[in-house]
Formats: sequence, C-alpha cells, structure tokens
Amino acid sequence: MPPQPTDRRVRRTRKLLQDGLLKLLCTKPLDDITVKELAEAADVARATVYVHYRDPVDILQQLEQAIYAEVGQLWDRYSPAQLAEDPSPFLQEVLAYMVERQGFFQALFGAYGDKAFLNDLRSLCQERLAAVLALREPRLKDAALSYRAIFTVGGYETVLRRWLEDGCRDSSQVMALLPKGKR
Repeated sequence: MPPQPTDRRVRRTRKLLQDGLLKLLCTKPLDDITVKELAEAADVARATVYVHYRDPVDILQQLEQAIYAEVGQLWDRYSPAQLAEDPSPFLQEVLAYMVERQGFFQALFGAYGDKAFLNDLRSLCQERLAAVLALREPRLKDAALSYRAIFTVGGYETVLRRWLEDGCRDSSQVMALLPKGKR
C-alpha cells in the first residue's frame, strides 16, 4: 500500500471510497461494481475516484495488502512461545482489530468476498499457528501439525464469521476466552 497521505481530506476521501466499496461488495461481485456506483456509494464525484484509485479493483487490492500486513504485524507481536503459553492476549487483539475493520471482514466473509485473499490470510494464520502447536505438542509430526493448524484456523474462521454476522455482540475479551472454555 502506498504511504498514508497526511492530508486529512485525502484520508477522509479514501476512507469514504473504501467504505463505499465494502458496502457494495456485500451486495454484488467486484466485477459488477462500476466507478459510477462506487462514487454514488461514497458520495463523491466520479472523477474523485480516479484521483485516488484506478478502479474498484485497485481499492480492494490496496485494502487487502494493508490488512495482510497488519495481520502479519499482529502475529509478529507475539512469539510462538508466548502464544503456546497463553493465546488470549493475541486473540483479544485480533478480535479488537476485526471489530475496528468490521466492514472489511464482513465483505470478505460474504458471498462476494475475495476468496483468493481469504485463502492467503488463512494460510498465513495456519503457518504461524503450526509453529505454536509445534511448541505445545513437540511429538507431533509436521503433517499432523499442519492438519491441526488447518483444523484450528478453520474452527476460528467459522466462529468469527458467525460473530461478525451477529454484529460482534460479545466483546473481544469474552470471545478471546472461548478456547479456555470460559464465558
């Protein structure tokens, strides 16, 4: 993603365009979203879209690059040993991040979300989780670790989809405690 513009008006306009695209993605495929529709959804002039982005695809790609980098940074804040000991602080941070980016994740998990990006994000989480599981269960072979990571990430993904569909009613703190069986 290009460096963040410092001008408040530029940041605001880009956010309006991003939010407009995400709202449209909840109702139709990216290929069916026109610049005219996007401009209307963001309440900006059509020409304004081109000042900031090439097209709706460019907006989504830049959003996805930023999200992927930010999720990677969340993982980087915790060592595998810390996560093996207690994943709750990490989970709480991830969940709070998802609330902050709720529009993006609702569009991503929706019928018209970018499945390739979702697979990339899923793979990142599976890879990082396998390193944590290797510390927790050192006797497991690589294949078993990989399958366990796939299983765990898939379970979390299902829970997170439902949580988002329900409007994130439970707090990130409550949701982070689910793996421990506390509620």
